[in-house]
Amino acid sequence: MGSSPQRFPNEQAEAHHWLGVLKDGPHDQKIAARIGLARIFERRGMPDEAVELLVTCIEAGHHDVDVYESLGRLYAVQGRQDLSVRARAEAQRLRVRQQREREEAEARARAEAQPVATPTDPAAHRRRGLVYIVSGASIAVGGFLVAMVYGQGVLVILYALSVAGVAMLLHGVAALAPRR
Repeated sequence: MGSSPQRFPNEQAEAHHWLGVLKDGPHDQKIAARIGLARIFERRGMPDEAVELLVTCIEAGHHDVDVYESLGRLYAVQGRQDLSVRARAEAQRLRVRQQREREEAEARARAEAQPVATPTDPAAHRRRGLVYIVSGASIAVGGFLVAMVYGQGVLVILYALSVAGVAMLLHGVAALAPRR
């Protein structure tokens, strides 16, 4: 069991605080009170009482790595090795699940942070694709025609212009059929 975020002048004050919360405190704080009292009982060498409080927490739906680790230690002290092994295995299962959930949340956050490269509107895809097709075809045909009229040194540049036009044309075709 991890340390309590609250600080107490002594163990007696801590026990008094947790007993008060358990008796009169709000329902959502009673789990913390049971864990706090179990911690005190464990330090005082009272494993039976500590186990009872931790089992009550688990029965109330509180499934925490530290609670299962403490339960595993306490069961070992009681000589109940089978229960100790099961409690520690559950702690490990929870630890793995928490790590997987953290990794999935980080992956979702990274995916949401990625900019969207293409518009989501299908009509915008079509317009964009048609603009590329018309522009690419114009540049490619114009480059070939000018290359046929002029000769010599400008041929390389004009043919390169035609290749760029074909690339634009293909880009337009790709824009008409976006990836899903």
